[in-house]
Order: sequence, then structure tokens, then C-alpha cells
Amino acid sequence: MAVAQPIQNGRADLTEWSRYRITESVSLEGDWDFHWEHLYDPEEVKTVPVTEHLKVPAAWTSWHKSFGYGTYRAQIKVAVEDDYGLFISGISSATRLWVNGKLLFEAGTVSTDSRTHKPSRKMGVIQLPPATHYDIVIWVSNYEHVNGGIKIPLRFGLYKGLAADIQRHTLLDAFVIAAIFAIGLFHLVTAMIRSDIIPLSLALLCFTISVRASFTGMRVIDAFFDIPFLVSYKIEYVSFYLVGTLCELSIMFLFYQDYPKKLLPFRIACHALIYPLLFTSLFIMSKYLWIVSIHSLGIIGFGMYTLLQAVRRKRVGAGWLFKGAIFFSAIATFDIIQSLMVERKYIYFLPLGFIGFILSFSASIAQIYNNIQKTMLDAVESKHHTLDQLKKIVYPHQIEMIGDGEPIEKTMPTSQGEACVISFDIISSSKIQHEKAKEFFRKVFMRCSEIMMEGYDGVELKAAAYRIKEMGDGFLCSVGYPFKSLTGHMAQDALKLAQEFARIFHEEARRLEYPDLLSCGVGLALESIEGFYPASGTKEYDLYGKAIVLATRYEGMRKAIVKEDEQSSIIILQERVYFSLSPEQRQSFQLFDLEAAKAAVRDDPAAKRLYFLKLFDSATVESPDLSEKKAS
Repeated sequence: MAVAQPIQNGRADLTEWSRYRITESVSLEGDWDFHWEHLYDPEEVKTVPVTEHLKVPAAWTSWHKSFGYGTYRAQIKVAVEDDYGLFISGISSATRLWVNGKLLFEAGTVSTDSRTHKPSRKMGVIQLPPATHYDIVIWVSNYEHVNGGIKIPLRFGLYKGLAADIQRHTLLDAFVIAAIFAIGLFHLVTAMIRSDIIPLSLALLCFTISVRASFTGMRVIDAFFDIPFLVSYKIEYVSFYLVGTLCELSIMFLFYQDYPKKLLPFRIACHALIYPLLFTSLFIMSKYLWIVSIHSLGIIGFGMYTLLQAVRRKRVGAGWLFKGAIFFSAIATFDIIQSLMVERKYIYFLPLGFIGFILSFSASIAQIYNNIQKTMLDAVESKHHTLDQLKKIVYPHQIEMIGDGEPIEKTMPTSQGEACVISFDIISSSKIQHEKAKEFFRKVFMRCSEIMMEGYDGVELKAAAYRIKEMGDGFLCSVGYPFKSLTGHMAQDALKLAQEFARIFHEEARRLEYPDLLSCGVGLALESIEGFYPASGTKEYDLYGKAIVLATRYEGMRKAIVKEDEQSSIIILQERVYFSLSPEQRQSFQLFDLEAAKAAVRDDPAAKRLYFLKLFDSATVESPDLSEKKAS
């Protein structure tokens, strides 16, 4: 908020404002000292009598001719010295600015001769030297635009505050531009895919709005490119007209049956008459911009009429677009009024209005497309449901292969191979007396299943593990077959996975807050294995082989290792698995001599020893680094 018209007869007393900071900044509006067709330097202007006071913001066209030059002067008094600044914009069309005799800002080249004059639309924030009195002298020359002079007032305030405020406005404009441009890209891709003119017209509208927004407001484009003065104004005015034209076309294409087609020749004639104006000089274009503005109001009228008819006839999508059009029309009318005003005090809000309008337009198109596709979706709904259910029992690559015409028997390996099988069992699960025991089992198995699927690749047939079977209190999974090991080291990957299973078990057990220590047993065996589909009946993929049998047997050996009154989790390895590990992995395991203990592993009579690792609680469970597995 700014203090209303602080400058009177070329002077402004801001002592009260500077003492109490009533507002963040002050708009230096009011009656400035003005010397037409004289360029006085800061010292000379002090000795020259003031013969005229010119209103700021305003073009000098109301008092003088459009082309010419002059000197503005204003003196400001503040109560305390501080780090003050000035924000400068909207001066047409070349500027030099002194404060207390020091040249602090220059845009273009100010001259008394149009041949040496160079226009510029430069804006910026300048830092003022600490003082309690500021004497501001501005030279301005204009030989291009119909409106010369200070059309947007300077703002006076703390330098840091002004700089931060300008940065916020610039970032907001940049966000709006990027958002509209992104929406345009989306609709352009949609138009290319669907070969539809409706999203194409909306995409062109979005791009045009993005261009216009880049050249108005904070003129974000200036941060990236040095756009010549005349080109910048031309793009601003041409895009202003094209936005309206594309709006009308987009609405007409979307609701052509509701557009007043009898008046279509009249509308074409209006557009044809306006277009030549866009290729005239900047002076002519800016002088007759009011014609384009009135034409744009006509576009709003025709668009609103079409939408009203569409809403009345209950067209699909008309409601959304009508609401967005009302919002846009209010802001667009405000923008048009601002473009007609000689005095410009506000930043254009049209881009924000267009975001609302374009989003509503997008919602309208989405509703129409949704209505078109609804019948098709209903027709294939049962098929989609079948596929969704199929995903629960087969892997994604199997569905893809079946979709390509392959029989289900070809989607998984059925040859003989080798795998390191993990047998996981919750010890004494039937003795867990807790109302959430089943939920505890479910969470453990669900989390373990999730990490089995890590690194899944349906093309290379790779994954952390394959779940063979899930029982009430345990499960079996294989590493290396039918899915290849992620690193190529089946035993090492299987041990890491087993340790992760144990960690998950103890983590969930801790959450259960059961008074007794819960434990699990894990057995690992590396042997032959084979996949198969039944010859008859339901074709459900399954595995069989020595590896599955021995993994179960080695897990069962915990009874020979763990004392009856000892509560600890344990990982038991077949000797072949143990020697396939890295030296670092083997260090934590203990040897169990079967002959010395007079024990034997069922179905593995040749086994002389096995290796085990006791895990008494979650604190002793190693959480392995899975980065190697994931990276592979």
C-alpha cells in the first residue's frame, strides 16, 4: 500500500512515513516539476524557475505532443537516514536519472534529436546513498510511442524490501508463464496423438499467453534476452490481439453447434480489418490500440454468448468452461481498461486469469473426452478386471508375453537349474497368544515378499528372490532360479536376504510388544532345482528339487543346535553355501560338527558339518548393505 499522492508541487515530506514505516514503500505520485523540451543537469535545474507541474503517473501527451523530451524533478524529505532505494519502470522511452547529483540509472540514450535518441524498456531497483533529503532529476525523451513520459510511478522505500518485492513478483510471473507453457505442451501432445484441432487451438492459446506474459508485468524475458525496444512492444501488442482471436476460435471449435454462425462472416471481417493495424509503426499501433481493445471486448461477448447457449443446452463440459470464462472475463476487462489508460498504476493480472480459464478449459475438454470414451471403457471393463486379478497370481512379464501370444508354459523357465533356497520359519508360532498374531505374521510375510521383488527385471528374468510357497508360519524362496541372482553370487545374495528377513521379523516382533522373546529359524541350501507346469488341470507354475528339501531340513536342525530353554533366532547354512560366501560373511558363523554331536541332516547323509549364526534379538541382526544388489 502506498501513501496517496505524496508529491505536491515537486516536493514530498515523508518524515512521518520514514519514522513510523506506515507502508513498506511509497509510490511517488503527484505533481512533479517539469521542464518541456529542456534537459537540465542536476545543478542547473536548481536555478531554473519552475513553470509547469506535470502529473505522475501520466503521459505528457495530454499537455504536449507525443514526441519530445523533458526534465522531471522531485525533492523528498525523510526523517532518518537509512538504506533507501528506488524502483523504476514504465518510463517511455529513454531515461537518465540522478539522485543528489549522482547518475544512478540510465535506460537507452536520452537526446533532443530523434536520430541520436535510443529507446529502452529497462527497469530496475537502485540503491540510494544515506541521506535525509533526496533531489531526484529525470531526463526523458520519446520518439516512438504515442504516450511519452512517466506512465508508472517510481517507488521509494527500503532498498532490501524493494529488491525482495521485485524478486517475488518476478518469480510469480515466471511461475505463471512456466505453468501456462507446460499446459500448452500437454495439449499440443494431446492434439498430435488424437489429431484433434480443439487441444491444438488451446495449445496455441497457451503459448501466446506465455509470450504475452513474458513481455508484460515484470517482463521476465528481459532476464534472458536483450529484446530491442520496438520488437518488445510489437510482441506485446500483437500477442494481446492473438490471445483474443485464439480464445474465440477455441470456444467455437469446442461448442461449434452453439456459436452464432450467422454472425461468423461479420466476425471474420472484424478480424480482417484489425490485422493490418498490427503491421503499422509502433506510434500508429499504440495510438489506435483502443480499436483492438474494443474488438477484444467483442470477443469476450461472443465467447460468453456461446458458453451461455452451451450451458442452457446442457452440453458436456460447458459448466466448467463457463465458470472459468467468468473469472477470466473480469480480469481481461480489467487488463483492457489498463491498456487504454494513460496512467498505469497496476501490474497486469491477465496471466493469472488465464491460468484459471485454461485450467477450466482443460477440465471441459477432459469431460468431453471422458464422455466419448465412457462407452469404450465400459466394453472392456470386464477384460481389465480379469487382467487385474491375473496380476495377483503371475508376474508382469508373464502377462506381457501372454498378451503377445505366448502360451503360459513359455513364460517361466522349466529346465533344470541350481538355486540357493531359503526356508524361513517362525519358531513356536502356535504358542504366540496375542490377538494380533495373524496380523503380525501377515506383516512379516508381506515385507519379506516386497524385498524379494527388488531388482525385478522381466526382460532379463532377474529379481532378489522367487517366492516358492508361503505356509501359515513360514515360507520358502529361491535365489538364482527361476529368477537370476542380481549379482551372480547366489549364496552371498541369499545370506543377505536371510539376514534381512530376520531383521524384519525382529522389527515387527518388537512392535507387537509381546512379553516373551520371539524367534525365527532360517535354513539355506544350494542344490539343484527345476520349474514345471502340471500336465493337466490348472497350469500353476511350481518348483521342486533337492534344494527345497534340504533348505527345510537344515532349518529343522535348529533343534539340535539351540537348547530347549534358549530363545534365539538362528540362520543355518549348508556347508556348500558356507564355502560360497565371501570371507567377511563367513567370519560370524560357527561350525557345528554333526559327527561329534551324533546328529545327521535328514536327506543329506553325506553332510559332516554345518554352520550357524545365532541372533538373540533385533539389535544383533545385521542389516546388510543391499546397494550392491540394487545396483546390479
